[in-house]
Amino acid sequence: MNAVTVYGLPIVTIGSANQMDDTREVRTFRKGNIYRKLVFEGNRLVGAVLVSAIDYAGILTRFIRSRADIAA
Repeated sequence: MNAVTVYGLPIVTIGSANQMDDTREVRTFRKGNIYRKLVFEGNRLVGAVLVSAIDYAGILTRFIRSRADIAA
């Protein structure tokens, strides 16, 4: 997990945030200056990038570390 502030904009990266092959699916969300990128491997979250709205970083870190099945 890395957290930085660039020009007043908080950025957090967690886990493996790149899509390295076809086994991973990337979902991105944008609204204004808020950007979220989630990387899934099957039903498990393996990485995330949060820009501006970083309030869920702790929860996402827990999902990644525990390798929880989040299909539900």
